[in-house]
Amino acid sequence: MLELRWLVQQVKQEVAQVMQPTLIVHPREDDRASLRNVYFLQEKLGGPTQTVVLDDSYHIVTLDRQRELVVQRTLDFVSQAEWKRVAAPSDDPLAGVLNTAP
Repeated sequence: MLELRWLVQQVKQEVAQVMQPTLIVHPREDDRASLRNVYFLQEKLGGPTQTVVLDDSYHIVTLDRQRELVVQRTLDFVSQAEWKRVAAPSDDPLAGVLNTAP
């Protein structure tokens, strides 16, 4: 649990550096994570965000009742997002993997 808290603190410090378009999917009735997390991400992320709040799902949205909606909204998001190349440090193993330009 202590390592999770450290991770959360690190992410809070660096979240503004995320410039890529971001899809946020969160259930309204999540018993593990608050909707306040959605508001935090919308405010702090450095790039544009789209949000889907699910009314008939719980914590694991990819396996829950609205999983087809999650898949469809994800596909819609990916098809309309403007992906731009972001310079990554040379020691980043994922540098350039997901970045494509139209």
